[in-house]
Amino acid sequence: MIEGGLEPNQDAWGGSASFARLRVVERYKGLPKDAKEVVIQLNFIPGMCSPMPYRKGEQTLVFADDPDEDGNFGDGACTESRFAKDVPDDLAYVRRYFKGQTSPTIWGRVAANERASLVDFVLDAHEGQPLEGARVTVEGRGKLRSATTDSHGRYEISGLVPGSYVVRAAKDGYAGEGDFEVQVNGRGCAIQNLGLFARNSVKGLVIDPGSYYLVLSPQGPTPRSPFGARFFGGAESREQAKPIEITPTSVFNGYNINSSKALATRNIRVALTWPNGRPVKWAFVVCAEDSEWSRSAGVSPDGDGVATCHVLAGRAYSIGVRSVGYPPKPLVEARAAVAAAGVEDVEVRFQLSQKDHELHMNEPEPVKRR
Repeated sequence: MIEGGLEPNQDAWGGSASFARLRVVERYKGLPKDAKEVVIQLNFIPGMCSPMPYRKGEQTLVFADDPDEDGNFGDGACTESRFAKDVPDDLAYVRRYFKGQTSPTIWGRVAANERASLVDFVLDAHEGQPLEGARVTVEGRGKLRSATTDSHGRYEISGLVPGSYVVRAAKDGYAGEGDFEVQVNGRGCAIQNLGLFARNSVKGLVIDPGSYYLVLSPQGPTPRSPFGARFFGGAESREQAKPIEITPTSVFNGYNINSSKALATRNIRVALTWPNGRPVKWAFVVCAEDSEWSRSAGVSPDGDGVATCHVLAGRAYSIGVRSVGYPPKPLVEARAAVAAAGVEDVEVRFQLSQKDHELHMNEPEPVKRR
């Protein structure tokens, strides 16, 4: 990179630059053969989703958005671009791919106690724990292949035939999220991250003697942990449970709690469009259980203007658009609805008003990833 990008010594997660000019070292796709420099318009959100991998004097492996009508490239939000020095394996794969040396491959990372959709975010931010020694299996086309994750939680299974595969992960002491269906085309690769959740035991020290309740999921089920409250002894409520008397010299062993059966979950897809039919890219949507905003989940739409709330099945949810644009601003005309109780995935559609469109007309264009 030769101009723009991060300020000297600025943390990549806080980058706020509007452009980066790069000297082309290697070109793979989308650039003219004689291109020596390229300008990338940057639309990153400081502290959100991904770092800004553009720093003067450093090389970047760029996955740019499709150019706009004026031929300008863009990058930002949840980019796949990275500092080249941080992803030598990815860079080597890209080089092999464009030399015709790759075969259909599925790869990814496995993290402890994180949903698959958040694995890249938490591991790239050095906040999560990569899981070494997890067994990842890929099943499809009449065959079962497997690999074991390394110390970085990475796995790779290559030499596949193009088609659809089911990917899952397992490790002793951990429970997975289930199966993921992955499509691999041509000589390309598909990335499928996975999360495994520990079947934990708890040990600790109680400072003050007295009566205590030992309980699993004390706040009740959530979409991420869909298990009801279960007290030691099998009771499902505090009224039915018996407290444990702890004295200054108490030592307890073998206090096991069996969790309840996992509750079913579903997805509520919230589709947002402007009056002209274009998808809304920057917004904050809240799905609240039974109108209780204290039990809610906030999500943002993807490039197609769809925000997906993962919720408990069999419960009604209030859906509301809380803000739109970046920096976020409240709507001029509020949008809200109720998703009735049920077990099937549902879709809720909101068309925002012309007044909001005019207020946020400088919202960045939705992007198409290469």
